[in-house]
Amino acid sequence: MKGARFIPALVFLYLVSPCAEGAATQITTTEGTVRQPEKEIHVNIHSGLKTIPIRKVIGAVIQRVEEKGVDAINGSGAQGQDGVWDLSLTFMDKEKGTQRDFKWKYVRNEGKLTPLNAEAGKLSFPLSSFLFSTAIDMGLGMVEGQEVSPKTINGSAKKISEGLWEFDLVGLSNNNENFVQKWAYNSEEGELSPTQFDHSDLDKLLAKAVVNGKIDYTVVKNTPHLKDFLGKIAEIDENGLKSFPQQEQLAFWINAYNGIALKVMADNYPAMNPESIANTAETKRFKVAGEKLPLVQIRDDTKNNFKDDRVDFALFSVSGNPGGLWTETYCGRRLNDQLDRAAVASPRMTKNEEAEGSERVY
Repeated sequence: MKGARFIPALVFLYLVSPCAEGAATQITTTEGTVRQPEKEIHVNIHSGLKTIPIRKVIGAVIQRVEEKGVDAINGSGAQGQDGVWDLSLTFMDKEKGTQRDFKWKYVRNEGKLTPLNAEAGKLSFPLSSFLFSTAIDMGLGMVEGQEVSPKTINGSAKKISEGLWEFDLVGLSNNNENFVQKWAYNSEEGELSPTQFDHSDLDKLLAKAVVNGKIDYTVVKNTPHLKDFLGKIAEIDENGLKSFPQQEQLAFWINAYNGIALKVMADNYPAMNPESIANTAETKRFKVAGEKLPLVQIRDDTKNNFKDDRVDFALFSVSGNPGGLWTETYCGRRLNDQLDRAAVASPRMTKNEEAEGSERVY
């Protein structure tokens, strides 16, 4: 399989791939502007023995294109019948204003990649075709493991500085839902890192527990999603969090606060004693990014450190509706839009309510 020697470039673009359902891509139709559903997924390929084939392939691709002066790559894929994919890649040297186009057909159940133009037929990398097939099938399987069945893929990669690349992917599922993911790759150290936090467990919880604007705490208590989410926010280290873009860091702290507030409320359900809730929020410490903090400090630090008046609207309210909590988490890529919508949907408390402290977790 001569053409199979180029699978790494596909994997490179495909796995640069996913904040939550309900995001939107604006599409103009004859009936006006509509919002297309979007889902941010989190494919964990940056560590672990099982992902070695993918990381080796990505490393080989980046090394080769850097040697050739390529500083940007665009790619696309479309799945046809019986798992057959039509693939294309474009390598670009922006300084010289040149580009090379490559096209293949990939039969997934056979691991067979066939070049469809002369450029694709001439391209090869110093890795085995078996490794390429393993990497691409593993990547597709990991995306499908995020409850996404991809039918089209559009990826891009650009060289940010010497040895540093940024990967960006937008795909479309068979349910006509966009899925996205962003990565950073350090070619000098061979490190691939996601540039957003994995909020998928909180997404799953909210989708099940928030119904008609109200929270079903029985669902919160009886599903593993909240426990899994709280475990993830506890495990991430401070340096890892600070490596994210500023908006993604803010989204992390909003989601962390909301997730912990849900736990405080669920632990008090069904009594819902305001004094008990307030005492828990002020005294009990929860581990976030390696540090144990009370809920009130997480709230105050988030508002003070990021200095965005809209944050208050996004934080969990117990006034009888979820307030800033919808059926989705917050994410850096869409945070401005989400905070604007939260501000519109969540009117400020009256001074009496705030003074009483009975309408919000403190």
